[in-house]
Amino acid sequence: MKKRQNEIIEKEQQQSIQSEINLVSHIQTIKQNAITETNPDVKNIRGTREEERKKRHINHVKEAGLQND
Repeated sequence: MKKRQNEIIEKEQQQSIQSEINLVSHIQTIKQNAITETNPDVKNIRGTREEERKKRHINHVKEAGLQND
């Protein structure tokens, strides 16, 4: 019984280590594929933020058909 428990524990430890290796591999892949700018443009950052906010804004009233345009 004790031998079987030790085998199960060892198997799960190996699986845990392999899972961590896979996770690190996935994180590295994501990091390599990420687009990074070395010198981000900070000119007109408020205007850019406002434009992006407008792009993402969802007008729920208009979508529900409650607004007359």
